[in-house]
Parts: sequence; structure tokens; C-alpha cells
Amino acid sequence: MRKRPCDKCMSLSGWEEEESDRWHHCGVCKRCVPRMDHHCPWLNQCIGRDNYRDYVLVLLVFLYCSIWMLGMSALIVFDKSKTFELPAGPKGLLWFQQLLHLLSRDLVLARSILMSVLCFIALLICGPLAGWALLLAWAGVSNVDFMKNIRSKLQGVDKTGRRGLILREMRKMISIPTRQGINNLKEILAPPDPPARRVII
Repeated sequence: MRKRPCDKCMSLSGWEEEESDRWHHCGVCKRCVPRMDHHCPWLNQCIGRDNYRDYVLVLLVFLYCSIWMLGMSALIVFDKSKTFELPAGPKGLLWFQQLLHLLSRDLVLARSILMSVLCFIALLICGPLAGWALLLAWAGVSNVDFMKNIRSKLQGVDKTGRRGLILREMRKMISIPTRQGINNLKEILAPPDPPARRVII
């Protein structure tokens, strides 16, 4: 139970809840958030207990769309590359200019190559984010809780003992029993309860 108000906003939000120690103050929003994970600049809000499911779903949809677009673009590039001939001669600036000239004639191929590169970059960014979010949900912790745990373990450790601490903690999170991990996922990623229906008499 929260024993005292927040140091930054003097709020007593969540003092009656069992998990009041998992409320954290967001420096951007200037308010306390239950089970705060982080402040997301792309969604422009704090990710916490009330919207963690939406955050994970946005990541998974973005990941799915990137994989799908990468596959479609790669198919087009593969199909068009059968008839596309690279310019002859030594590779250099002149060869690159000739290649750009040939690509400007076939805009479908040029756009597909550009889309493949962009989707690959999106996969490199979104894939690890989605994996990390699901791993935290599996372990039933937030980013803030994970980092607090790491900081508390680093306080009494010299530099040689610090190496591999994060990896050891991640291994602990992965090795959580399956039933407990599934229950954590269900609790965090379950759809919210529908609002109560009001009956007017």
C-alpha cells in the first residue's frame, strides 16, 4: 500500500490499491500512472496498466504489416528482376547513374525496392520492441519494475560483476513456468471489461 504521496506531484492516486507500489510518476505527463511501463512519444501517452494491451497490439499489427509488405515487395522485385538487366561496364559513379536511369523507366521495380528496404528497417525496429513487450508481459513486470530491479542489484556490485546482469535477468524472465507466464499474459493482455449497462426506469 502506498504510505505517502508521490514526491513529484503530491498525488495519493492508487493508495487504496494492493499494487500501489507499482504506481510511477511520468515526467512528461506530470501524473502518476498505474504499472507504468514507459512514456511512448509515438502514441503520445504513458503506457501502463490501462493501455498496455493496446500498445502491444499496435506493435504486433505494425510487425504483421511490415512482414506482409516486405513479402509482397520482395515478390515483385524477384519477378521484375528476371527481365531487368544491370548496366554493363565497371562499377562506379557512371554505372550507378545508369542503374538509376534504368530504374526510373521501371517505377514499379524502383518502388518495390524502396518499400522492401523500408519494411526491412521497420522489422528491425518493431520486431525487438514487440518481443520485449511480450517478454515483459510474460514475466508480469513493467519496464520500470525491470529497471528498478537491475538498479538495486547493481548497487553493491563491482564493474566485473555487472557484465551479463541484464542477460541473467532476462533468462530468469524466460524461465518462468509456462502456466504462470500464460496467466500473466492473460491478465495483462485481456480485453477490458465492458462498461456496465445503465437501465433507466
